[in-house]
Amino acid sequence: PCDGLAGAIERQEYSKIVALCDQYTLAMGQFGLKSGQIDTLVLGCTHYPFASEPLRELLGPDIHFIDTGEPVARHTRQWLLTCRTPLRVADGSAVSGKPTGQLTFVTTGAPDAMKAAARRWLGLTAAVQVAH
Repeated sequence: PCDGLAGAIERQEYSKIVALCDQYTLAMGQFGLKSGQIDTLVLGCTHYPFASEPLRELLGPDIHFIDTGEPVARHTRQWLLTCRTPLRVADGSAVSGKPTGQLTFVTTGAPDAMKAAARRWLGLTAAVQVAH
């Protein structure tokens, strides 16, 4: 885990993101293509692809990144379709039937931060609930 990185990404604190990426990648070991070096980095949190630019600058072009965001999104879409939950795609068209539901975000963090992130990254305004 990279404590503090997801929060810095949510708050768009670029200098803190860079500092944390530097700190955590240094702690992992030597990155490179030589024997014994790390040649692949798994971006295992949905937030981490948003730090790929500073990570790329720190680690160089030869290090392979595995981004889990797209596979998680595909799986979520398939799960929603399997459950017959109405779903809209990015262009606003319905995937399965006429959308009838209401979008609600659930967070364990600050609801205002979640609302801001949904607006900034997804262009969405929706209700936010705090999970207990």
